[in-house]
Amino acid sequence: MKKYLIFLSAVLLFVSCMTMIAACNDDSSNLYPGKETIQLPAPIITLSNGVVSWDAVENASYYTFAIYLLADPDTGVAINMHTFTGTCSTTYFDLRYVPIFPSKGGIIPIPPGPYSVSIKAVGQTIGSIEYTDSDFSAPKEFTSDDLKYKVELLAPIITVEDGIVSWSKVENASYYLFEIYILADSDTHVAVWEKVVSQKSYNLSFDIREISLPTDTPPISLIPPGPYRVAVKAVGQSIGNYLYLDSEFSAPKEFELSGIYYRTQLSTPSVLAVENNVLSWLPVENANYYLIEFAYNVSSDGYTLAFAITLRPSLDLKELHLEAGVYELSIKAVGQTIGNITYIDSDFGPSVEIVIDDL
Repeated sequence: MKKYLIFLSAVLLFVSCMTMIAACNDDSSNLYPGKETIQLPAPIITLSNGVVSWDAVENASYYTFAIYLLADPDTGVAINMHTFTGTCSTTYFDLRYVPIFPSKGGIIPIPPGPYSVSIKAVGQTIGSIEYTDSDFSAPKEFTSDDLKYKVELLAPIITVEDGIVSWSKVENASYYLFEIYILADSDTHVAVWEKVVSQKSYNLSFDIREISLPTDTPPISLIPPGPYRVAVKAVGQSIGNYLYLDSEFSAPKEFELSGIYYRTQLSTPSVLAVENNVLSWLPVENANYYLIEFAYNVSSDGYTLAFAITLRPSLDLKELHLEAGVYELSIKAVGQTIGNITYIDSDFGPSVEIVIDDL
């Protein structure tokens, strides 16, 4: 009887254990249910001033971005070549810090492009849901200029004195653009400034007397009476990883033209005759003197120059004690200031070949 009871207890214990195991197996579907798969939505990206940004994608682990070169920068032929893949955990990144190509001296040398950039959200498993990677976003195109830091140049500070307009140097400027305005007639008694000049300057000043206005009457640059306004701006350029933008125009300066010398170029003299070793030409009105240029030993390797000055429209070659030989000579009239007109030097006249024997 005792053995029977022991056996029965063992059977009951076995059945109880199997029941518990079965129950555990029945509950396993509740403890480890089948995982649900959800694809993340693709980010919507923007590109501004070299920075790519997007709204966070819920349940994303991080983001992957891909950059493609869309066309050969030299030929323009479409190639759509993958150039770089990177990852980030933020919702933005600066393209200027992406080493699309090997850097040189800390500056990323980006060919002109064009390029495109796309972003995808990378998934993860959270609880019973597996979030899979999104598709790549719609691409945004950019060029090398989009990767440069844009800096606006400072406006020059200008002064006007005795007909000379000058201004302060602006660091990183390519050149300067100046504009001159004249006060136009107005029946409304309101000042109307009309732009009459817009010119480049690679210097830090210009002489108003050298400027050609639309109202000029050749041969003398007759600048109408003032008042005038002048303003200057610095024109930018691309240097390394920076794109320097044009400055604003400077604060305008007003000036009058009273007392400013007008300018005109002297007419060009030409050799009239060479007789008995005397060189002569027609006089140039208002010339101060004449400069004669002699070129000799002329060859493909160069030439030698000699100069002579005379106050008269003629020159006795014997007085120069030139060596015998073949010379090419030309003449220019040298200017001066008379009254309120500055006569600037003429161009050199056409060259004339002469033969000088032993004098």
